[in-house]
Amino acid sequence: MIVREGDDVALHCAASGIPLPTVLWRREDSEFFKVNKQSSKPTVHLSQKMAGAYIGETVLLKCMIEANPSPVVFWTHVVNNKLYNGSKYEMNLKSTEYKHTASLRVKNVTRKDIGSYYCYAENSLGTARDDVTVYSKYEDNPRHIQFLIDLKGNFYEPKIKGNLKVNIKSAV
Repeated sequence: MIVREGDDVALHCAASGIPLPTVLWRREDSEFFKVNKQSSKPTVHLSQKMAGAYIGETVLLKCMIEANPSPVVFWTHVVNNKLYNGSKYEMNLKSTEYKHTASLRVKNVTRKDIGSYYCYAENSLGTARDDVTVYSKYEDNPRHIQFLIDLKGNFYEPKIKGNLKVNIKSAV
């Protein structure tokens, strides 16, 4: 591989075995040197596979990612509809070394927001994704109510013989 001086270069080496091998790198004209960082393609995991949301409320989705170098993270709704920060969606990414947490906040949930959301992470070694389904916790309030029975009450006048006091209550 030929690279101009001052340019970045990515070298990939995947090694496995028992015992775990040690990988050493060296340039043709120099001694061995040790690389202190491990690189890995992204792995993505959403802790929830289903997330309930009330219509009109906000739902928060979290995506756990492991990747080195740090990934580019983005969210989509129904596979190809890429989401952007704005009044409807709020996306954040917090990173500590090779562990990353991406969050998506969907504000003022409507029926259009129900469905699958995908968290994507990609770096120079690959791409990964996972999904979560957002569902409505309840349907909207009914708009037209029609009573199928007559709600008129029947009134009865009790007839009692004797001196016994009777207290009658009625409820509909």
